[in-house]
Amino acid sequence: MTTTTWRASTANPVAQQLLRRAHLELDSADSVTDPSMRFLHAHMAAIRGASAVLALGAVVPRKRGRLRSVWEQLADAGEQWEAWAARFESGARVRAAIEAGRVADLAPEFADQAVAAADEFVAQVAEAARVQRPSEMTPIAS
Repeated sequence: MTTTTWRASTANPVAQQLLRRAHLELDSADSVTDPSMRFLHAHMAAIRGASAVLALGAVVPRKRGRLRSVWEQLADAGEQWEAWAARFESGARVRAAIEAGRVADLAPEFADQAVAAADEFVAQVAEAARVQRPSEMTPIAS
């Protein structure tokens, strides 16, 4: 069972910087035509967005024994992030394969879907950051 504790949030320049970087990745995805590069930029935008969620104060319980991916941590950050975490975690293998040179041709439609999903996710993260005020209390799952 997950219990929730609360802490006061503060203006978070780290989250804002991560969101700026996510938007730059999305701009890069829009400026290239190679599907593999579009996918990589979209995936990196999503990673920056997930990191911004965590920087906003979504502290997740630490589990001993192994490092946890940003997607695992995002899934633990709240129900509103679980589907996003699953969506982008499934793309992590594709990103790794592209970076290793094991993917020669990626379907343009697949890359377009990744860019659209990353764009929607980053917008949702930006909205979460926008509505968070320094005087509000932020839930922390524990």
